[in-house]
Amino acid sequence: MNCDILSQIATLSKGNGLSKDDLSQDGNKCILYGELYTRYLGYIDTIISKTKTILSKPKLSKSGDIIMPLSGETPTDISNSAVVPEDNVILGGDLLVITPKKNIDSLFLSLYLSNCKKKEIAKKSCGISIIHSHKEDIAKLTINYPSLAEQYYISTFLKKLTKKTDIVLKKIDILKKYKEGIEKYAYKFVENQGSSIKFSDLFDNLIEKNNHKFQQYTIGKNGIKKIDEINYDISNHKIFKKFNVIVGIGIDEIGINQDLEYGSVSPVYDVYNIRNLKYFDSIYVTLKEQLWKKRNFITRKSTRREFEVDKYELKKMMLRVVDNKDFTNVYQSITNIKKVIEILNFSFNNLKTIKSYILRHMFI
Repeated sequence: MNCDILSQIATLSKGNGLSKDDLSQDGNKCILYGELYTRYLGYIDTIISKTKTILSKPKLSKSGDIIMPLSGETPTDISNSAVVPEDNVILGGDLLVITPKKNIDSLFLSLYLSNCKKKEIAKKSCGISIIHSHKEDIAKLTINYPSLAEQYYISTFLKKLTKKTDIVLKKIDILKKYKEGIEKYAYKFVENQGSSIKFSDLFDNLIEKNNHKFQQYTIGKNGIKKIDEINYDISNHKIFKKFNVIVGIGIDEIGINQDLEYGSVSPVYDVYNIRNLKYFDSIYVTLKEQLWKKRNFITRKSTRREFEVDKYELKKMMLRVVDNKDFTNVYQSITNIKKVIEILNFSFNNLKTIKSYILRHMFI
């Protein structure tokens, strides 16, 4: 293992000029410092921004240059780095340009700086509303590095892992958009073909206490979520069962239990039983959207939530529902997509955990 200060294994310089106002549809390729914490997170496969602005002394990249922002909104912003994949890219102002010498792999050094030296770089930064770091301070960082062959092995493996993570993330994004499209169709279908039934006629309010000590859950924007650590008495909490609907304090705190046999939630939540399960499918798919569309009529402003559910007004609300037999295909499609998204999210989180572990332990 070798050990040197950064200025001994690389040359450091700064970018020059350019702001968002200088960007155009065509022209010369360029990178602005802000893009390092909004667009380019570690790897730059394709340079997106271009400019027609002519600078008297532009800073042009060499393939393999490492760039870091010298200013940002938080100390961690300025520890982000990325490798420029080609020559003659115009590098904007407030960019630190690090050109490694022959015995240093650019991607390895970039990963090392962004991960192992993140806290140290943050400590060297200064400022209040805008955080700044200085080339002279970065140049003094101590760098531990193995042989060039080992560096290449490490960086190549992590790049492949990141690409695999990106592929999974893109799949999740595509499925979410597809699911949103089906949900929009479902909402319109229920609006046009459904029957109107008052909320209080559709649901019974349940108040059974958690004397059986069932698992505790909470309700958030993504529905029902398990609480792993509980260090308080939950015997007064409310039980919910399969096909129950749980309404929280805020209009976006809605949980519809599709799978769990039993669970419990805080007493601040209301648990509702659907009187006729032939409407469950359309309720499962469209209830949140229907409540949100009518939020101005069934909520009030409070110190706890911007849109706090008014339980009295909620009971008077008219909901549109359709029979399950007319909604089976839509319900099954959305349910299947959600299950695939859950599997992909599990895979994505595992890949992130593996990468995080490697980055913490591989660089010593």
